[in-house]
Amino acid sequence: MPKGKVASGLDAVWKQYEEYLQPGNKDQSDRMRFPSGIPSLDIAVGGMQGMTRGIVEILGGEAVGKTTLAFTILAQTQRNGKLRDIEAPDGNIYNALYLDSEHSYDNKYAAALGVDTGKMLVLDMMYAQDQFQVIEYFLEAGIQFIIIDSISVLIPKSEEEKELDDNQKVADEANVLSRVTKRMNALAAYADALVIAINQYRANMSQMAHTDKKGYGAWVLRYLKKVTIELTRIERKETRMTIQAFVQKNKMGAIGKKITYEIEHGKGIDIDHHILMLAEHHDIVNKNGKTWWYYTDNAGIEYKGQGEQNAVKNFPMEEIKK
Repeated sequence: MPKGKVASGLDAVWKQYEEYLQPGNKDQSDRMRFPSGIPSLDIAVGGMQGMTRGIVEILGGEAVGKTTLAFTILAQTQRNGKLRDIEAPDGNIYNALYLDSEHSYDNKYAAALGVDTGKMLVLDMMYAQDQFQVIEYFLEAGIQFIIIDSISVLIPKSEEEKELDDNQKVADEANVLSRVTKRMNALAAYADALVIAINQYRANMSQMAHTDKKGYGAWVLRYLKKVTIELTRIERKETRMTIQAFVQKNKMGAIGKKITYEIEHGKGIDIDHHILMLAEHHDIVNKNGKTWWYYTDNAGIEYKGQGEQNAVKNFPMEEIKK
């Protein structure tokens, strides 16, 4: 084929698809980041600045703080002021969408975790196809943060026509999830958006499986998600519980990293406590005996506190975090 025709064809393609083409050495530093505020977790999933666009799965059993972690990531991302604001037909400004499939949304708890609830829309619909259609519209409109809580309770429209004694077809749910996840993953990439899919365990019936439980969902979700954070409760004391976050899958960095943090009932993740424990591990702060904590800043000023709560209260925590 003559070179002129090749060039002519390339010109036409380039003009039509230029927005989708980019050099392989293009700097990606302007890509949106979604921090959790938990330094160890942010580093584990791809750097101190947090996660990047795509689907992130938060997986775990009952009452391990899956929604709490999702809202904490949203609150931290809203706080950094970089989320794209969308003006809705009601005249209000929004930057996040929460899909309340479990019909358990608590606006007071979300606000207690730091979420700007006035900028978050809550979607409460019956059927999965309708819910995902709305999600697609919002991604196309430029929304950058979506929480699906949770994918394990999504109801396909085929259930509308069934009687109570009809056998449920597992394939119906897998079908819906498989089809929409591919589209949602692509739209999230174009919108530079994060989609958090909260998920629960289900029984693994395979006799060849190495575990008796696995996350709910079609195989396509397993391959398209960027990160899986598996949560496990390892200790509970009165109003606090210790959670282990295991980075089970990660397309942005190493897998297999385990992070621990504490959740206080009604208040959420104790990020300052996590930073204090991390700082002690790296000899940034010192502990003398069982109760006294010490920190000396770059100017030589010494801070001290008896007990973890007083240490957090007295220490310059933002400086220690940096």
